[in-house]
Amino acid sequence: HFDLAKVKSKHNNHIPLWEGFDNAPDNRIALVSGKYKLTFSELKSQINEINDASKSSILNLKPNRSIESIKLILAAWKNKKAVTFSDMDGALSIPHSTLYIGETSGSTGNSKKIAIQKEGIESLLFDWNKLLEHDKNSIYLSIADQKFDVFFGDLFRSILSGNTLILADEAERFSPETILKLIKE
Repeated sequence: HFDLAKVKSKHNNHIPLWEGFDNAPDNRIALVSGKYKLTFSELKSQINEINDASKSSILNLKPNRSIESIKLILAAWKNKKAVTFSDMDGALSIPHSTLYIGETSGSTGNSKKIAIQKEGIESLLFDWNKLLEHDKNSIYLSIADQKFDVFFGDLFRSILSGNTLILADEAERFSPETILKLIKE
């Protein structure tokens, strides 16, 4: 069971999770993987068509660097479900605002599950937008392992902020030459 304290502030120092995504121009490219591209209009339409009949509050995915995987993650979040790439053993009680469940590296012994909540990400979105100076042409390259929290940061800084995400596939993310080529493109 997770019992996480929420930090309250008198300042409006957060950005609602879906604000950038919902306000992105429909014709802007949201996601690129290999030769496939989706505009925000196409991505919005396709995630709205995903029907998850599961009663579970957690969508357990296998790492799969694809547009389909990104659509499943976004659809789960739209339906107020958490996402994980970790093995979930037994029943786990999580706060209703959990976006994803990760796992610590286990460097101190056994790995532990961690729940990243919507409120924390909304605070990060505010800070990232200030620090990164997003503009209408911001493009982010994702090469992080999907089980690593940096991967989710890539999603939040790009697609959920109304910017473009280039999703390198498994082979591309381990090739310095290909990464350089993606950056140049």
